Amino acid sequence: MRGMNVQDWVQNYYDNHFNELLEEWNVTWALFKQALNDAFLDRGRVLMAQEKLEAIQQGSDTADDFFKKFESLITEAGYQKDSPFIIRMIEKAVNPRTIDQIYGSRKDRIENYAEYKETIISIDEMWRRRQEQKRGPRGWNSWANRDTPRPNSSKPSPTTATQGDCKDGTGMTFGGAGRPMDLSKAKAERRCFNCGQRGHMIRDCPQPKKFTVRQTVMADPESNDRGAPSKTTTVRQAFMDLGKEERAALAMELGFVLPPQ
Repeated sequence: MRGMNVQDWVQNYYDNHFNELLEEWNVTWALFKQALNDAFLDRGRVLMAQEKLEAIQQGSDTADDFFKKFESLITEAGYQKDSPFIIRMIEKAVNPRTIDQIYGSRKDRIENYAEYKETIISIDEMWRRRQEQKRGPRGWNSWANRDTPRPNSSKPSPTTATQGDCKDGTGMTFGGAGRPMDLSKAKAERRCFNCGQRGHMIRDCPQPKKFTVRQTVMADPESNDRGAPSKTTTVRQAFMDLGKEERAALAMELGFVLPPQ
């Protein structure tokens, strides 16, 4: 501060507030600073700083960077750091998660600026460090999930029939040693259902009987690609699909007599 006006102001203030007899001032430092600001500080700049102070938000800034900006505005606006107004501005500007954590962990409200600033910076640093751990390529959660079994997305391999079993066109499964027999084809070629040779039927077959009914399933043609049966049919239904002589031969093989028709 320079100029004739400054010298006059200093002299007038000295004369009014300094007791030469006692050699002491009759005003506090705060009052002197306020008088100095009122006399020489740009009032427009003060008002602008006050408006910025009421609008400032921490946002994505660290708490340390936020307080550097915040304290600069406090100085320009001419406020005292420990004033209730400044404490209220802190709670309004700092990220809510930090203020909520402070309120949730204390019984008494912090009214000292330096203590509030230190607490906020400490909590903010811990929170950011925790976020880095969670995002890090080698963070704890990367190792925690390392041995977690993953769901198997591969399709199950189709189940194949056991050797000696086969299904004919009707869906009936027959078992026995050797090559499986296609009953539909054998029926069309007039082959023996027991040995597969032409020239005789099952009742006249000289070979040991090996015809065994294992399972009866009627497959839905529309679901063949899914491999899942849609309905079942009884042995009686499959039996009735045979010719008269074939039914008689099969009945004799199974040990029962057909009723007269």
